[in-house]
Amino acid sequence: MVPIAHGTDGGGSIRIPASLCGAVGLKPSHGTLPVSATIPGIKQLQQDFFVVRSVRDAANLLAALRGAVGESVSTMEMWRELPGHSGPQKRVLVTNLDGDSEPGAEVEDAVRRIAHLLSELGYAVAPAPPLPQTRDLLLALDIIWNDATAQIVSKVEEWTGRSATTQTLEPRTLARVRAGRKLHSQQIADARATIRKFRIQMEQFSSMCDFLVSPTVPIVAPPVGLYDPSPAADSGTYHGSAIARLEAFTTRFNTSGQPAISLPLAKSSEGLPIGIQVAGRRGADYELLAVSADLERAMPSQSARPRVYAGTVI
Repeated sequence: MVPIAHGTDGGGSIRIPASLCGAVGLKPSHGTLPVSATIPGIKQLQQDFFVVRSVRDAANLLAALRGAVGESVSTMEMWRELPGHSGPQKRVLVTNLDGDSEPGAEVEDAVRRIAHLLSELGYAVAPAPPLPQTRDLLLALDIIWNDATAQIVSKVEEWTGRSATTQTLEPRTLARVRAGRKLHSQQIADARATIRKFRIQMEQFSSMCDFLVSPTVPIVAPPVGLYDPSPAADSGTYHGSAIARLEAFTTRFNTSGQPAISLPLAKSSEGLPIGIQVAGRRGADYELLAVSADLERAMPSQSARPRVYAGTVI
């Protein structure tokens, strides 16, 4: 409907919609652009950017926004730097596994095809060793998000004079608020320590490669209504829910602060889009866009830009 759409990616909220809708979704390195979040616990996890129609749009938009915050970057010069990789051969690790999540057959096959394509394009491609486990991380993130949600809702209650009840909040949000208000300071401190530990583990892992390729989500786009947004459970444990499976391959890069992009490089047998996620080293956003541009150029039939339904251009 529009050429670009703003999003805030705190666990995959730019990359996942892009994957399911056949668009391009970039989460820049943390700190590349100002972050809209104001709650300390989640500010280190979120990054604002946009869902766009092509890698070129993502590259030029990132350059324009960085210029707006004081960095001297020409968007045209920026795009000319993305014709393809040069210099030392870039190392790519490929994985179809993340913790307990295994992708569907069509998604797994799509990742294998992209790995083969990258090898043909001159990248040094190899299977990834086991990634740092996310089990403890997800428990810690639940604590951090519950605490942040409780803080945000408390501010809204103060501004509006209305209380958090089943009449004002959806059950999942209310569950987070209630869980967050029961937390002790030591629980929050321990959760932050777990996140810092995981960030160090990811930094060590990323030293083995320039890029990590995986599915963006482990399944093909599900039917509308498959996931119930109003569960009866009130535990506040989001990462144990069915819908959280969509974040299986994306959340780790919010914690590590690395740039990651979802590219519409494959389709299912029914013609539904399959997004491929490519992650880079923290701060190497333009290198990530360069490999993304290589892939987009090599598979133009799969990454065709969606039409824009925004009226007639005169």
